[in-house]
Amino acid sequence: AGGGHSGPAFFNFITHPSILGHIESLVGDEIVGSSVYRIRPKMPNYARGAVPWHQDSGYFNPHCDDDLIVTCWIPLVDADQDNGCLQVLPRAHRSGVTRHYTGGQGGYLEITKQDLPNQLDPVTVPVPAGGVLFMTNLTPHRSSQHTVDIVRWATDIRYQAATVPNNVGELPVEYTEDRPIYEIACYPPEADFVIQSPEHPEGVVSDWDQFTAIRQRYEDERPPGPRRGWEPIPQ
Repeated sequence: AGGGHSGPAFFNFITHPSILGHIESLVGDEIVGSSVYRIRPKMPNYARGAVPWHQDSGYFNPHCDDDLIVTCWIPLVDADQDNGCLQVLPRAHRSGVTRHYTGGQGGYLEITKQDLPNQLDPVTVPVPAGGVLFMTNLTPHRSSQHTVDIVRWATDIRYQAATVPNNVGELPVEYTEDRPIYEIACYPPEADFVIQSPEHPEGVVSDWDQFTAIRQRYEDERPPGPRRGWEPIPQ
């Protein structure tokens, strides 16, 4: 659903040592794979494929706003301005979560131009195939229109420290909001899983069979998603 995928190749991709080495330098050596990851084909001249300005935290529970969740955006073909690479607003993460609206371009959440920091200039970030753009959950970003005759494939995967709220080891039927908020995952509808843990190696999801079983449980029965109270975009 939503571009999610749980095949063996993708599990090997998420757990690749080259990526985890960089993630460890950012969140520490106790690493949880965040539940929200996607494979995204971007079709030529398809208006809904242009994702508007947003922060990933706009989609997460607000009690996680001060936590670090690292997004790795990885194109599978060379990505540039013509085929829809990303634009970011450097340093805007320092201002915290900006107001989002529902019903934006393509049905996504959207930060309107009026709410973007006007003193900052967007930076277009071309990335070669297999390169990585690292962003925080507070980095405002968008993808541009895709105008060339090629499908631009990309994936986005997310990681966090084990101390960030998660649903590791929790069955969907066990979900309840009647508990301390720090025990509620940042994005409850999808499964988090331990990728690296020197302290508790027995909890690491080490093969695809474990991985896909965890994913399937949440595909079969999803807990409710975050409710941040964002309002419809002004007309």
